[in-house]
Amino acid sequence: MVHQRHEDAFDRRAAGYDAARIRLYNDAIERHPKARDTERRILVDLLDLRSGVEVCDVAAGGGYLADGIHARLDGDCRILCLENSAHFSESLPERYERVLCSLSDIGIETSSVDRVACLAGVHHQQDKQRFFDEAFRILRPGGRIAVGDVVHGSAPARFLNEAVNRWSDLGHVGIFLESGELTRLMRSAGFVDVVERVHEYTWDFPNLGDLVWFCKTLFRMTKAELEDVEAELRRYIVLELEPSAARMRWSLVYASARKAQ
Repeated sequence: MVHQRHEDAFDRRAAGYDAARIRLYNDAIERHPKARDTERRILVDLLDLRSGVEVCDVAAGGGYLADGIHARLDGDCRILCLENSAHFSESLPERYERVLCSLSDIGIETSSVDRVACLAGVHHQQDKQRFFDEAFRILRPGGRIAVGDVVHGSAPARFLNEAVNRWSDLGHVGIFLESGELTRLMRSAGFVDVVERVHEYTWDFPNLGDLVWFCKTLFRMTKAELEDVEAELRRYIVLELEPSAARMRWSLVYASARKAQ
């Protein structure tokens, strides 16, 4: 039988991530590595990690989630970073195994990993069910999946699809998640014990200037000046400003599930 390869519409968008654009994203994370700690910790907690596990980090970017998993287990794990962007894949730390493929056609053997994790990558997937079907396939029986992403109609969703779309050279038209959608997708793929919940938290910085710079850089808002980004943040996002701290409120819907034994 000839294997029919699948490609998602967003795979073509990933091809536009050249080295310069990816450098911006990675620079933001490197300069403020703890800003999104809570966002990452919530997902890592849902994975129920054990020493020696094999984890697939889907839409791994520059390895931010993988780094959190690696740190939680003191390196006692095998992490496969899946990316559909060749430049992002090339930017990953060498300690991680790189898998360059579509989220709709994961280039990993069936029943070969213990955990699948995806942080803010599903909204760049048109055929979401196809991804969850693939995640179910590559997990071993008893394995777990955990996903966190943006909720349709939320403040982060409006900021991304309006402000970032206006000012980024790539634009941003995310297909965000409806309430209960992750539960439906996971159950349709065959997962059990699905738990879904919206978490609200903050991204944390030492001052407003760093907060604005981080957002401009992370989201590649290259057509905007810093004052433009600050104005957009104040328009869409609640900012908590103190003399020695600046926080922006953010939220994602998280879901976890298990592949039965």
